[in-house]
Amino acid sequence: MSVDRPPPGYRRGSTLIVVALAVGLLLPWLAGDPAGGGLENRRSAEFPDLSARGLLDTATYRQADAALRDRLRLRTTITGQVGKQGIDRLGASMNDRVVVGDDGDLFGSEGFTIPCTYKRRFDIEATARALTSWSRLAAAHDRQLLYAIAPSKATVRREKLSRYPTSLTECSDRVRAQIRSTWGPSGDSTMLLIWDELRKLDQATSGQAYQVGDSHWTTVGASVLASRLVEAVPGPAIDVGDDFAPDRTTRRRGGLYRQLGFSRADVIPVVSPGRDGVHTVLSVAPTSSGRGLRTFTSRSTTQRLHPGRTLVIHDSFATALAPVVAPYFREISFLHWTDFAALVRSGQPMPTFDRLVIESTEAGFTQKSVDFLSTPRVHAAIMSALTRDSVCCDS
Repeated sequence: MSVDRPPPGYRRGSTLIVVALAVGLLLPWLAGDPAGGGLENRRSAEFPDLSARGLLDTATYRQADAALRDRLRLRTTITGQVGKQGIDRLGASMNDRVVVGDDGDLFGSEGFTIPCTYKRRFDIEATARALTSWSRLAAAHDRQLLYAIAPSKATVRREKLSRYPTSLTECSDRVRAQIRSTWGPSGDSTMLLIWDELRKLDQATSGQAYQVGDSHWTTVGASVLASRLVEAVPGPAIDVGDDFAPDRTTRRRGGLYRQLGFSRADVIPVVSPGRDGVHTVLSVAPTSSGRGLRTFTSRSTTQRLHPGRTLVIHDSFATALAPVVAPYFREISFLHWTDFAALVRSGQPMPTFDRLVIESTEAGFTQKSVDFLSTPRVHAAIMSALTRDSVCCDS
């Protein structure tokens, strides 16, 4: 009986085909940068702990699937290309954390969602009462209290969102209307509101107040709040003149590009920190978050400086604000909200100050009001700090 034999080279060819298929299946795990080129905006999912009970739980397999997908080496490359092509070719975002406006201007969706999340618990009257009581207590102890709201990019550049329904900004619009109704369009001696000023500046400078690929303002935008802070301090006025005119440009990577999975830098204007005749030194004390308590100390024999110690409780918008405003104050320290919350939880006293500035974003105002300003612990901590013995140094 004859048996058909495969032609010469058949087994070798079959083996090569099987190997090629195997390599193709493994390629997404082997190719590319496992760290995503530093573009990840969260920690990778962890593999589940295996146990007899866990093997019967579907959550174990979902977690394992998420951990494996996070380690696909081509994943970040593909995600980045999808994000890049989405905004460049379609003018749309494939990520619900980013909204694409006209001319490719990017907006973080948190600016729209946070006010909605807190709208039922947000009580502007309670917030106003707390700020009023703190301000009066501060004045009674020769101190000053200020609250500053950093405007949302979506408010300042509303025309860039013309193709979206009004429901996108419904919650943030309602909160802003409440704020303006309570404190007036520009605020008062305690509340600093700069929406109108910042919008005028952004339009006059062809969009220099905010970065295209980021939610944050530039030092040009921050200079509006810096100017208001300098003006808000009682005593002889300090004329900022043309100090806040941008004098150069730089390239800065945009955080919203990163959210979309790729890296891109925008050219932005820069207001160089510093002031003629003023010498400013930065020192950083360790804090629980690792951000540090940043203290700028300035000295001058020719320029007037606001005396005493100023403490700013802030969010990420103070990154651009701090170096711009520092040369106008004898001593000004910046404490992030995260570190402020840690101090309150632990019962530790706040850093000493003569002037307290509380800064939050427009979107974050509701969250700060509910989670911080209206809580007994925070109220007690601020009241205690305001009634401490004065520390004001030279004038």
